[in-house]
Amino acid sequence: MIFCVTLSIILILTGIVIQNNRILAAIQSIWIWLVVGFTNGGMDFAENNLIYKNTAYAKISSPSTWLSNLIGNYTNSMGMEYWEYNAVVSAVLILILYWIILKNTKKISLFYSLFLIYPLVDSVIQKRFFIAFVFCVISLIAMKNNNIKMSIIAIICALGFHFSAIILVPYLFMDIILKKHIKVIWMILALEVYIIFFQRNLVAIILGDNSAKVTTYMNNNISLKAGLLFVCVQVILVLLTLYIENPNLFLRNLSINSRENYIMRINIFSLLFIPLLFMDSTFFRFYRIIMVVTYTDIGKAFRGKLLKNSYRYYMGMAYIILIITFQVMTVNLGEFGWNEVLDTLFKYNQVLGGIACY
Repeated sequence: MIFCVTLSIILILTGIVIQNNRILAAIQSIWIWLVVGFTNGGMDFAENNLIYKNTAYAKISSPSTWLSNLIGNYTNSMGMEYWEYNAVVSAVLILILYWIILKNTKKISLFYSLFLIYPLVDSVIQKRFFIAFVFCVISLIAMKNNNIKMSIIAIICALGFHFSAIILVPYLFMDIILKKHIKVIWMILALEVYIIFFQRNLVAIILGDNSAKVTTYMNNNISLKAGLLFVCVQVILVLLTLYIENPNLFLRNLSINSRENYIMRINIFSLLFIPLLFMDSTFFRFYRIIMVVTYTDIGKAFRGKLLKNSYRYYMGMAYIILIITFQVMTVNLGEFGWNEVLDTLFKYNQVLGGIACY
């Protein structure tokens, strides 16, 4: 176990120091694949394994799991175990992600260092969402490059694995909402608050057969302190991102509609969904997608002359420290402790479990 944890820390620190190295990024990417793709036990594995087994008989027409069922039908018929299915699917997605990130960031090894900090743990545990999550990241990057067709295709693929990818649909109309309709933003926030506190049963009516899991979250009630904690983390990360993207943000008026400020826009737009955090911390997964897309641009904090004397540099370091703190906090406050998390990451792994990971 110490070997795997130490190697992970070395890869993280090396990527923070050597921020734009393709070979290092490839090694980091392969490590992510080994950790994510070969899990064969631990937290949530039994439930996900059962869902996979059921895809052998599931209807491909289901709107929220059609692609998962399609692939699962085929891989089950071939006799593939769930961990084998994950190894293959994650290999393809991580390879595609590496290629896309390479074309959309100037600090690729820094990107993977941040990913190793967060959300690697959640990516291992929430296997079905991880697949949808990668498609969501691809969709937002395609949106950034004004490739709306590719963005829509990626959203449809994401929905084929996990219904929560529906959250990306409003982002297709983000510019319209941010440009002229500030009143619409307040209306959406007011509607969310109303549903959360007074009419949660409306979700079941709207979503119909796809609402089972979401309704479960809707029926949860986390403490006000816990909700505020997640809200504060998101708001601080958004503010740090805005400063890194434009240090003069609070010194002059800024148009958030310009194409070059895409990272700022998706972060600002994400604040619309903050009320959901008062129901269940699981909804932070929506901002997790935004965070990873933000990682492609966070290297702005570490460019230019007099690097260590700039406020932008300090904001970048604060961003890294905050996501480290957040990852530690989520484990410490979660249902399971570090032993269960590390066992899931390394001990119950078909590859790493047998190579000096104890």
